[in-house]
Amino acid sequence: WTDPHKLIKQVKFMEEHPEYSMCHHKCKISKDFESNVKIKAHFDKETDFYNAAQINPAFHSSVMIRRESVDKYDMNYWIGDIFMGDWPLWVLATLNSKAFCLDEEMGVYRDSSEGLSSNIRYDEHLRSRIKFYKRLLELEDIDKKFLYKIISRFYLLEASNNLSSKEFNHFASSLQNGIVYFFKGLNPGKKYEWVNRYKMIRIINNLFIGALNFIKPKRVSLKAA
Repeated sequence: WTDPHKLIKQVKFMEEHPEYSMCHHKCKISKDFESNVKIKAHFDKETDFYNAAQINPAFHSSVMIRRESVDKYDMNYWIGDIFMGDWPLWVLATLNSKAFCLDEEMGVYRDSSEGLSSNIRYDEHLRSRIKFYKRLLELEDIDKKFLYKIISRFYLLEASNNLSSKEFNHFASSLQNGIVYFFKGLNPGKKYEWVNRYKMIRIINNLFIGALNFIKPKRVSLKAA
């Protein structure tokens, strides 16, 4: 934290704005322990469930959550085996409300290659996402069509990753699940806004790249030869 009044400002905001379940603020970012500090990329002023479910909406150290918005959830169940840091907590907090980003830089975020989230393998990341989204389906009054669509996207990302890793048996299962959830999520009367990385055209492009990696001949090192 770089502002000694950070918590006071956030508490004041939460008291004056009961319509928000969470607030966070801007941070600067440093790469590992390098001295050069630069301004971090922009966060949306407001974040709802649909956005938070796609991307991490805040820096961990900047977040303040209204306790009653998450108290009813058993954290051991919801995040105990989900290797995604605190991101699931942000999603739960925005289920019935929104998050707000204060327009002040009050901290520095260290983007470390040694951090927990940096050491999570991509396939573990995908499985954790799918597992969390499926648990959200258990809740009442939630947009299941949206969840079906995003689960489909992550199964297809898993399929493309399996292709790149030449794990064809896993690829077939992931692709099948992706197609099943795609059709479960069909809802012609409603459109959702997707961040670029989860737009279907990008997902299909990833599958194409995975296919190219799958058919690429395996390189043999000179030592092995």
